[in-house]
Amino acid sequence: MSEQARLNAMYAEYDSAKKSPVVAWVLWIFLGGVGGHRYYLGNIGYAIAMTLLAWATFGIWWIVDAFFINRRIRNKNREIYHEIAHRYNIMLDSQLR
Repeated sequence: MSEQARLNAMYAEYDSAKKSPVVAWVLWIFLGGVGGHRYYLGNIGYAIAMTLLAWATFGIWWIVDAFFINRRIRNKNREIYHEIAHRYNIMLDSQLR
């Protein structure tokens, strides 16, 4: 497989696997109190804790998450990108240093 074909395949897989900020925010709005957005982003441990402790935090945890959700989406998408690039043997700029 040529380098360009591997890049195209990698980007196609990344586009289908990356997490959508719109979906994460909609989940936060409607299911944020019980950790719906965290389940979506793969933070299962925190999501379970939020589900179990939602009544005890009086919604504070839900509000605090609003300040960090964009960073979590970026980090999750970066992680997905690196995993896919590794699978396709694509050298990333950070690996060249």
